[in-house]
Amino acid sequence: MIPSPHEPSSDGEGPAVSISAGSDTDTVLGTKKVQDFQENIQIDEDQKKITGTSHHVTDFEDFNPSDSSEQSGNYLYLSFAGIDADKITTKITGGKHTNEVDCTSDKWCLYFLTASCTAIVVTATKGDKATTKSYDISELELEEA
Repeated sequence: MIPSPHEPSSDGEGPAVSISAGSDTDTVLGTKKVQDFQENIQIDEDQKKITGTSHHVTDFEDFNPSDSSEQSGNYLYLSFAGIDADKITTKITGGKHTNEVDCTSDKWCLYFLTASCTAIVVTATKGDKATTKSYDISELELEEA
């Protein structure tokens, strides 16, 4: 069963899924800091919504050095440091890249956003139990160039 992009689902009683926007704004990702990407990011765990502003960033070659079309645009940094799981994966619904990304070792992800992105999906697995949460990003403001 595929979860709705706006409704959390759970397969069994897997680990708790709780994400953050990287409150440590001194975190550096390549040549940029988290604060360069976003502002006032709020994660409402009850409503499963992410709101705030994704800044338009230019000349960010660290994101995808081989694709210049992804070196400028809107990005969203999320941390999974609070998740105790054997495996953490995430994907974006809509947009250019909808494939699942393994974030187990890094415990964070930087998403490339477009206007067609509708949700961020996070799955945490511990043993044979998994929990999947889908966060609505339709109210996230994408700053224009």
